Amino acid sequence: AAIRAAKSEGVPVTCSVTAAHLHLMDEDIPKSWSPHLHLEPPLRSRADRDALREGLADGTIDAVGSGHRPQSAVEKEVPFAKADPGMIGFQTTFSLLAGLVNEGVITLNRALEVLGAGPRRALRRRELSLEEGSIADVVVCEPDGAYTVAAETSFSKSLNTPFLGQTLAGHVQLTLVEGRVGYEAPRGAEETNR
Repeated sequence: AAIRAAKSEGVPVTCSVTAAHLHLMDEDIPKSWSPHLHLEPPLRSRADRDALREGLADGTIDAVGSGHRPQSAVEKEVPFAKADPGMIGFQTTFSLLAGLVNEGVITLNRALEVLGAGPRRALRRRELSLEEGSIADVVVCEPDGAYTVAAETSFSKSLNTPFLGQTLAGHVQLTLVEGRVGYEAPRGAEETNR
């Protein structure tokens, strides 16, 4: 509400959230006491999660980040209260937003906006273009596909994620950064087309 009010008054403020905080809530913690749910900022109530979703849908939130904070097994294979906060998120961010598209929380265009143009505007970076001769910064994704979070297909050396073993919506197949392949989905990462 504070960000929304500031923006309505013309204050040059931006706001971001992690994809995980758009899905997970504090009520998820006692279901397993998984140290993978020990995050920073900590998970909040369903009302807080829903307020973040509302802010995402109405344009209050400018960007969604991965919140990528890998931790080793030493930091995570301990009781919840002793675990270092954080989770990996590079490979799940698009899929988590695709899940919100499937739920009707946001449109696909809005998901792509908060992952691409929104963060670029907030950071005052150049706008991207697909014009001939422009630098190729491109993400190829399949929003109707599915992706199973698995150790075998993880690019991270860490596996500290509460989504391990879950099948999420959407799938990133390829990223090009300044014309070079930045990421290519490992074989077997794409599960199905819905």
